[in-house]
Parts: sequence; structure tokens; C-alpha cells
Amino acid sequence: MINKAHFSTKARVVDLLGREQIADAPTAITELLKNAIDAAAENVEVRYNTKTRCLEIEDDGLGMRFDDLKSKWMVLATDSKHGQAEGSYNEEWAKYATSEQKEKLRKKPLGEKGIGRLAVAALGNGTLVWTRWGKGKDIQRSLLLVHWHFFRHSAFLLDEIKFPIAEVKKNEDPKQIATQLCKDFAEWFKEKQDDWTTIDQLTLAAEIKNDLEKIFPKAIEEVEFKNDMGTLFGVLKTASGVEEIYEIDKDVSANVEKIPSEGLRTFFGFSNPFLEKEARLKVSAKKDDKIIYGSGSDFEFWVPDDFKECDHKIDIEINGNGFAKGIITKSKSKIIKYERSFSHLLDKGAKPGSFKIILGYVPGTFPASVLTKPNFDRFTKRLREYGGLYVYRDGIRVMPYGRFDNDFLSFDERRARHAGRHYFAYRRMFGAILLTSDNNHRLQDKAGREGFIKNNDYRAFQKILIDLFIDLAKSHFVEKPQEEKKDTKSNAGAAHRTRVDQEKKDFFEKFNQAKQILEKENNKIDKKIKDYIRKIDSYEVKVIQDIREFEDIETGYYDLSNHFNETLDQLITEEPKSFTLEERYVLTWDDYLNKRNAFEVNIQKKINKLAKRIEKVNAEFKEEKERIIKIE
Repeated sequence: MINKAHFSTKARVVDLLGREQIADAPTAITELLKNAIDAAAENVEVRYNTKTRCLEIEDDGLGMRFDDLKSKWMVLATDSKHGQAEGSYNEEWAKYATSEQKEKLRKKPLGEKGIGRLAVAALGNGTLVWTRWGKGKDIQRSLLLVHWHFFRHSAFLLDEIKFPIAEVKKNEDPKQIATQLCKDFAEWFKEKQDDWTTIDQLTLAAEIKNDLEKIFPKAIEEVEFKNDMGTLFGVLKTASGVEEIYEIDKDVSANVEKIPSEGLRTFFGFSNPFLEKEARLKVSAKKDDKIIYGSGSDFEFWVPDDFKECDHKIDIEINGNGFAKGIITKSKSKIIKYERSFSHLLDKGAKPGSFKIILGYVPGTFPASVLTKPNFDRFTKRLREYGGLYVYRDGIRVMPYGRFDNDFLSFDERRARHAGRHYFAYRRMFGAILLTSDNNHRLQDKAGREGFIKNNDYRAFQKILIDLFIDLAKSHFVEKPQEEKKDTKSNAGAAHRTRVDQEKKDFFEKFNQAKQILEKENNKIDKKIKDYIRKIDSYEVKVIQDIREFEDIETGYYDLSNHFNETLDQLITEEPKSFTLEERYVLTWDDYLNKRNAFEVNIQKKINKLAKRIEKVNAEFKEEKERIIKIE
């Protein structure tokens, strides 16, 4: 006898697709910003309340009708966007859209799989959705409350979990209704508590109960319930990663007061800032009512005019057949036409599609730059804050490209092997690779938004870019050493030989001196840092003599940082221009460059570690230090 079987879905699948799949909080916020674009929003405000641990992400899009919230947003892998043809949209839903919003709706939607909404689960324990659609007599206002911990219980089936949802009438207060949702949810949960038996489940149950009865209602009291069209995602009892989004790091060794966190860069770089076109979505961010990003913030992200001010600009397009063509502006004035074919890299039927690269570059040392010292310092500060090569598709950032830890074209790895041959450093560049849905549809995002799936198309895309930058460095940015020419028949030839001889002598003097400095300072600075850290570990700053000793360490740290930077300036990196190194010196030179690069990277890492230790001690014993100062 033949029977029939079907798949059933455990509720835990939501946890696997949401909280456990999304890479981190910045990536989760990016997914919500994409949803705002699909709702034809022009603006999004991201507000964080540190007191209540509530993150509000609110857009001014078209919002959702009650049925949209219940039958589409609450349905996983919904087909409401999947396969939607460009130029089409739901006419009834867009009834109150402006002409500008309808134009936005005609673009291909960013969300198609119907699971991006689950990214919000990575941001906190609960989510309150407050959405408004329509105008006048047609207005619909809806509330939904979700607690994501229910999906971590292994016994429940997906359709067994019921979350409270309400249509808010015109004369009803949404804040009161939202609070009532918590009460109703808590009552429903009491009936299900018998299913929570293991230690882990009981721990989760206790947290859910506390959230619904105390944490969530207190946070809802501080939420601003607007009535204009749009959607608010209120993340209740945020995860630790949300707090880190709003952190501003201090990098004293680099003489930079404020360095935005990787999370803040998510807001800055969400919409492509490198072209003149208006951003698809304007994002502003607040922390406890203080503007962190947007009009009036302290941070200045990249703008198109920056390409006019930097040392070098690269503007190249690569077509679907791997042919690169464009313009290089070198040293702000020299215009070079560039053409080269990379078609040999399109093997195994790979078709990454056509794309554009626009990139600005500033060398790592002031003598190598054509900028004025103030402009060089200004660019250096901003490169420390936002440097890197971003990727945008249809004007929206593809995560995680552009992050400091995502050198996906291995610029710094090549420089570590041979800094003289490989000109480009990842942290000295700014710009983007520009893709479109139509031209580059075979470059597919991973489900967890951790970059592109590494298929043949991606590998060809990556190889073309790596070969392009290797060729650019070799053909236009690394000075080619000139062979010494014999000229015994004229005074000019003799003068030339004399000059080359002198340059050889000067170069090898600097080279030998640099090798000695490198060996000496590497051990000296490393030992000093270890001594400072050992002292910090060996005592508690609770008595006067310890605080005085700690202040000496702080002073020593600043002196050490400055000394490190001065040492780097003495360690030459450029190969001689007027003569070729003899073969017997090439290996020695390459070995020196590798050691010099390792010295810079390793010592900088240790200095940063020392800075964090000092900052931690200062934070822990701030009150004690202030008390002793008052006593004195």
C-alpha cells in the first residue's frame, strides 16, 4: 500500500534563517534599509535609546495594509516580490503613492526571497512593527509584536506559535494597543509554559516572561508612534552588537580623535556616494536624540568632488567580454588612456557581466603625494575612517565589501610580498565597483549577506580585478628603473655617470641605515610595549603611587606612538629610479621590504592593543582618580 508523506516545518527554521544566518548587526540593518527602498521610502531614521535598549528603524514609505502585514510579511518565502518584472507593481497598494514613489516602484525590487525580514531577529529579542498605509478614510494602522526566542524552542512547529497582531482604529492610541499586545502575549505564553522543560528552555522561558511583563512595556513607553505613512521596526531589548554600531573608537596613535565603528559606516555607505546622482535612500542615525549621522553630524563621508582632490583617480569600465577601457588621472594632472583585454580570464563559461570601477588614491607618505600638507592630512584622516573599496549594485551597497577586514582583492597581501612592485594599499584608497541587476545577475549574494557566492562568475570577476590592479601598478604607478647608459664621448655622459654613482651611494647608505634601524627599533619598541602591558597587568590603580605610575605609562605611550611614526618615515620603501638593483641585492631588498611591512603591521597592532588597555584602565578607575585629585 502506498501512503503519502509531506514535510513539516519546525519553528526553529526561523531562527536558522534569521538570527543564526545573518552575519552581524550592521548586515541586519542593511536588510531593513533595503526593505524601505522596496516600499518606495525616501528617508529612513535609525534611532537608538541606550536607556531602554530599543532600536527604532522608521521609513516614510507606503507602509503595509493590515492584510499585507498578516498575509505577506508574516509569510516566509512569499512570492509578493519574487519574479516581479521591472516596471510593474501592485497598483492597489500603491494607490496613494506620489509620482516620484511610483517611479521608484518600477525598479527591480531588492528583496525577492522573502526571508530578508528575518534579519531583524539578529538585532534583539523582540520586534514591534507599527505600519501605516493610506490617507483619509482609507487609512489603515497595524501593530504586530514578535518575540524571536520562541523560534529557539526545538519542539514547536511553525504554525503553533501565534503572535499578537492588531488593526488600530482611528480613535485608538497605538501606544496603549502595543502595551496590550505584550499583556495578551504573556497570557498566551502562560498556557504554553508546560512545554518548556529542559534547563535551556526554562532559561529562555524566564527571559521571555521578563521581557513581556517588564522590559518590552517600558521600552514601548519611549517609542514615538507617528501617523504619517510608513513603517517602524522597533527592536526591543537589543543584542550587544547594536550598542557596538554606535561606538566611536579613539585612535590616538594616528592622531585621530574619532573613528566611526563598522556599524556606523553601514549608515554612511549604504547608498552609493561616489556618483552625482541622488541617493536612493537618505539615512540618518541618532543615539539618545544626538545626531550621529545625517545633517549636523561630525562625520563627512565621501562625495564625488573628492576624486578631483586626491592624487590619483582611476575610472575604468570592463565590458561583458573582459575588455577594460578608461582614464587614469595621475598626480591630479596627467591624463592617461587605458585599454586592455582580460578575456582570457573568462574560462569555463564565466560571465560576471560588465561593470565600472571608480577609485581615488592617496600615497601613504607625504613626500610621495602632490597634495598640500593640510590636504594630505585631511585625506589621511578620512581614509582611516572610511577607506576601502566598496561594491554597489543598483546604487545600494553589497555587504561586506568596503569593510577594513574585507580586502577581497588582496591588495595588502601583495604589498607584503613586494611593496615596491605592488603600488596599491587597501587602506589608502576610496571608491567603488559599480554593478547592476541586469548586467551582473550571475554575481549572487550569499543568503547570510557575507559577500557573493564563490561560483565561476565570481572567481572570474575577482581575477579580472586583481589582474587589472597588478597591471595598473606595473604599467603606470611603479617607476621603472633606468639602466645606466655608457657615454664616454661627452661631458654629459660623464656627468650622468657621476650623478648615478652619487645616487647609488646615497641609496645604499639609506638602505643600510634603514636595515639597522629596523632591527634595532623592532626589538626596542616591542620590548617597551610588553613592559607597559606587564605593568598594567601587575597592579590595580587604587593608590596614589600606582596612579602616578600609570600616568607615566600614558605619557610613555604617546611618546612611543610618535617615535614609531618617526621610525617608519626613516624606513625607505621606494626602489631606486636612476639605476637597476643588481641581482645580488634584489633578494636582500625584497627581504627588507617584507620585514619592514611586518614591522609596521605588527607594532601598530600592539600599539592599538596597548591603547585599548590604557583606555580600559581609565574607564575603570575614573572615579578613583578624580577622588584622589580632589584630595590632593
